[in-house]
Amino acid sequence: MHRKRVSCLAITLLSLVMMKVAVASESKSPQQLLAWFADEWDDSNWGPGKSRGYMRSLDDRGWQARMKAMRELATHGKDAVKPLVKALQSKHTPTRILAAQTLGFLARHIEEAPLMKAAVSDTDAAVRLYAVDALGMRGNRRLAEQLAPRTKAEKNGDVRKHLAYAEERKGEPADTNILRTFTEWDPKTMNTARVGAAAPDFTLATLSGKKYRLSDFRGKQAVVLVFIYGDT
Repeated sequence: MHRKRVSCLAITLLSLVMMKVAVASESKSPQQLLAWFADEWDDSNWGPGKSRGYMRSLDDRGWQARMKAMRELATHGKDAVKPLVKALQSKHTPTRILAAQTLGFLARHIEEAPLMKAAVSDTDAAVRLYAVDALGMRGNRRLAEQLAPRTKAEKNGDVRKHLAYAEERKGEPADTNILRTFTEWDPKTMNTARVGAAAPDFTLATLSGKKYRLSDFRGKQAVVLVFIYGDT
């Protein structure tokens, strides 16, 4: 009986080891994640001048690929920085946007120069916007002074607002808990809301740290959750 238990335990341990190996083998490198995102993202029916403007359809899967790729890239930590900096030079604009936004979470691991170059010279406003955000999250007491010429030259209203947000940080870097919270987020909770059905419960914190839970308002008052593109 004792030998049988030991044998079963050994088989269980071996199975766990094999499972870990399988999971590791399925994980993508930063380069693979960027390539996967580029394949998944579809801009054909989105953007200015298109029938839906800047609104993506309810069945669009691109935003899910974007969130998954960004989270996995952030999980790689500083190992993802070099591929992301290289991706800032990509001819594929959505990849440059993804790279600039993700670098905000990893800003403490990156030199300022590539972000400043993207913030100043990229032809796409969204890339400039997220590069500015990343610079603000990186932290630099002289950032406002360095960005002042760009603030005067920038023609896009959203980018100008984010330049102001970066300056308002007063050189303070982003809290490291932001990265940890993001990497611990479970992508399986994505796309769980359904039109016409009760919203999944969630908790959000204000800038002052006060937390609000959706279920606390159930039966008491209506709740409107708004994400304003370019102004948050």
